[in-house]
Amino acid sequence: MSVDLSIKKWRILFVDDDESFCKQAFDLFNDCKDEIVNIDDGDLEIITCTRPSQAFEELQKQLFDLIILDVKQNQAEDEEENEQAGRIAFDAIKASRFVPVIFYTGLPDQVRDLESPTVRVVEKTAGILEVIEEAKKIFESGIPAINRGLIRLLEEVQRNYLWSFTEEYGKYHNGSLPDGATLSYLLTRRLAAFVSGAEGITQLAQNIKDWGVQMEVAEAQSKVNPLRCYIMPSLASTPRTGDIYKHDNGQGSAYLIVLSPTCDLVHGKIKQVLMASCRSLEEQQEFRSWKKELGRNSDPKKIDEKLSSLKALISNNRDKRYGLRDAAFFLPAALGLPNLIVDFRDLITLKAEDLDPANPKSLRRIASLDSPFAESLLSRYIQFSGRIGTSDLHIDGILHSL
Repeated sequence: MSVDLSIKKWRILFVDDDESFCKQAFDLFNDCKDEIVNIDDGDLEIITCTRPSQAFEELQKQLFDLIILDVKQNQAEDEEENEQAGRIAFDAIKASRFVPVIFYTGLPDQVRDLESPTVRVVEKTAGILEVIEEAKKIFESGIPAINRGLIRLLEEVQRNYLWSFTEEYGKYHNGSLPDGATLSYLLTRRLAAFVSGAEGITQLAQNIKDWGVQMEVAEAQSKVNPLRCYIMPSLASTPRTGDIYKHDNGQGSAYLIVLSPTCDLVHGKIKQVLMASCRSLEEQQEFRSWKKELGRNSDPKKIDEKLSSLKALISNNRDKRYGLRDAAFFLPAALGLPNLIVDFRDLITLKAEDLDPANPKSLRRIASLDSPFAESLLSRYIQFSGRIGTSDLHIDGILHSL
């Protein structure tokens, strides 16, 4: 599907088998369109359909930002099929592409289990104005803008890369190209590297800004948003180095992070997984000392001194007065994950099956450290565990002999 994303026009698809009701919804949505989307963000187009098949035809022709769908479709001959038509249509939409959905239905219990931040359910007795309110919330969430921004970004990378690669490669290989599998692999790697890098993040921020959503981007490429450290939710089906798990230790929720090598975990070479405990930043002496000085309204110099020690901890360069520098590794807060300090002195081993997603009793994986942060974690642990202590030399005696 090729979509002109340069046109700032939002599109809503309203699907209901009652033609007169579609007309009523069309009029009401048009009357309220300035409330649903900020007028500065562009115009809003409403398209109505009375049959799911017609809706799918529209979906193939253009991009929609929201679909409003009834569960029941009276054209079906079988009553059970009749009452499941909307759910079947939703499954087909979900398999085809991402677009938020509002079920506006007299059978809310049929789809209540599907509710999520991007799937809403409104009972018809609530009225069409309630649907308009839910539509407004979806646009305010920024999800439609992010969806458009990502589509544009991926299309730009694909277009630019294929043009530049084919032209450059052809110059030095007599106009030929590598086989399709090789080209596909190269394009995939290019997409992954660009989208996750500073340039890709900056371009995405610009794309979604065009549709009214602001996204902070660090001015310097050396400074990254904490979210850059993680993959949330995790992509891998098996545990990997740097995976963060949440568990109940009997005294509340606690966090653990995997230290065992990814290659051993992926290939099932080990039955026991080495993990380190993660403690709240607020439990650390540096944090407590800094907060204590703030509470006392102390001399600014004392506060700055404590703050300097806290910054050193967060920068993985702990002041030796507070403990072994290499024994701690900082994990920044992101999406419900608190600021944590990995403590390499507090290690445990768990059975591999305790981390298996197929095991209903397994620990819940919260996130995975992304590269190169996972490698940095492992390098730090190796540095800590591989250190060798020696007795201090008698320096004064050496100096006296000089």
